[in-house]
Amino acid sequence: MKRLFSILLISCSKKTVDAVGGNIKLCAVDSATGDIDFEMLVSLIGPKTKLISVCNPHNPVGRVYSKEILQKIAEIAAAHDLWVMSDEIWSDIVYDKKEFNTYSSVSEHAKKKSFTVFGFSKSFGIAGLRIGAVLCNDQDLLDDFTEKSMFNSTIEGVSTLSQIAASVAIDKAKPWFDDFLTHLQHNRDLAHSMLNNSGILTPNLPEATFVIFPKINNGMSSDKFAQHVLKEGKVAIVPGSERWFGKGAEGHVRICFSTSQEILTEGLNRLINCF
Repeated sequence: MKRLFSILLISCSKKTVDAVGGNIKLCAVDSATGDIDFEMLVSLIGPKTKLISVCNPHNPVGRVYSKEILQKIAEIAAAHDLWVMSDEIWSDIVYDKKEFNTYSSVSEHAKKKSFTVFGFSKSFGIAGLRIGAVLCNDQDLLDDFTEKSMFNSTIEGVSTLSQIAASVAIDKAKPWFDDFLTHLQHNRDLAHSMLNNSGILTPNLPEATFVIFPKINNGMSSDKFAQHVLKEGKVAIVPGSERWFGKGAEGHVRICFSTSQEILTEGLNRLINCF
């Protein structure tokens, strides 16, 4: 299929873009801090560019982008008349009471020319039910988006069971989520401490999400490191390979800490001790 347009990804899935013949251009972020290379972002914009995709909080680094950074993205988008898609599926899982700003709130252009993707799989643990939401301030645009998605009914779209589960999660599960978030922050601190003292990996400290993205210290590639940990430690982690996160992720691995403290401790000890 002929590529008719391009999309700048700061972090997002590429499947949908590929499916419609779009051309993806990846914009680098710092693998430790999540800082965006704005010079690169501007340089990647061409005459066929239609949209900037932002992942906030960032996966896998766990960065929560400030209002000032989001305003800078909005300024760039406005200067080039671009849409912005803000992937905010992790926006509930933010630590240390850090302020989160949704992209559409930072400027009038951001409000008018953006849409937000949100889901329930991270916050409420219902990933298997495959339900999310698209939020937009323009009703006509949202109606057009829904029509073109061809998933505006339960025949091909989200099942009734999934819709009920998401509604119950929003209406009834807030006390559970509050406890879950506290538990996750304890696990984040535990994972950071254990990895920081391991000598094997140098961890970042995620501001959000329930994954951590440490740097490999022993010179192994991401794939070989993950394979070694799986074979010798019987622990599954995600390699920082280009397939998942782009070229800049090499030399890192992604570790999920959304589990019990007992399992997390055992898993990290297995990882550390298998070298």
